[in-house]
Amino acid sequence: MRGFILTPTYRLTNGDPEVHLYGTLESGEPCLVIDDRTRPYFFVRQTDADAVRRLASGPGSIPRTCWCFAGDPVARVTVAARGDVPTLRRKLEERAVTCFEADVRFAYRYLIDRGSAARSSWTGRFTTIPPWAASTATRAPPAHWVRG
Repeated sequence: MRGFILTPTYRLTNGDPEVHLYGTLESGEPCLVIDDRTRPYFFVRQTDADAVRRLASGPGSIPRTCWCFAGDPVARVTVAARGDVPTLRRKLEERAVTCFEADVRFAYRYLIDRGSAARSSWTGRFTTIPPWAASTATRAPPAHWVRG
């Protein structure tokens, strides 16, 4: 299924974040893509990981090597809900811990992480719920297509 993302946003369902991508399909029908597999996160310097562990559940592991612009390795801090980011960020900054990318909106982070663009293709389970063609996405890479 291919379409054009008009509005990326998120909702909390039973306390868990879900990314909602509102758009239109290649056919012109409206669609909604829902993905509940991702959690909000930001980064701190690896050397500050202990300070984070004292305040929260702690930094998660990073599957690839990441650095800040200064060249220092960073650790990924994953939180349960987007609303947890500002509070934790304030607590960390009060302790002189620099937070990286804590201001990137959750739904946009989702798109950035997947390399998605406005035009995308989706695979997964699809359901038609008028007026929407809804999907629980299992994959949402950018699509390379032109509609004539």
